Amino acid sequence: MFVLSPSITVQQRQEQQPFRLRSLMLVNVYLAQDDLESLLRFTPKLKELKLVATMWHDDKKYDWTRLFGSLKANNIILDKAHFSKLGNRMSAEESLQERLRGVP
Repeated sequence: MFVLSPSITVQQRQEQQPFRLRSLMLVNVYLAQDDLESLLRFTPKLKELKLVATMWHDDKKYDWTRLFGSLKANNIILDKAHFSKLGNRMSAEESLQERLRGVP
């Protein structure tokens, strides 16, 4: 079991074994970016990531460049991805910019 919680100690994080998870789809949820990036550290085999209709507060928007950097830092190369905010989708221009930066 993996629990996203600020109360998890460094030792507990180090003892956590990687998941065999290959696909992750979160629909209509609020998940802070820090928590998502913590989860990604334990999913080295991830090939599909879908954040569909995610919700966030105006002061807690996702930094897409940082998220893609986290994927790259964790050697995660996605075959499929979808990122959208409830009511909005990442623009084609934003998506293209990230691809041009060499982010998977």
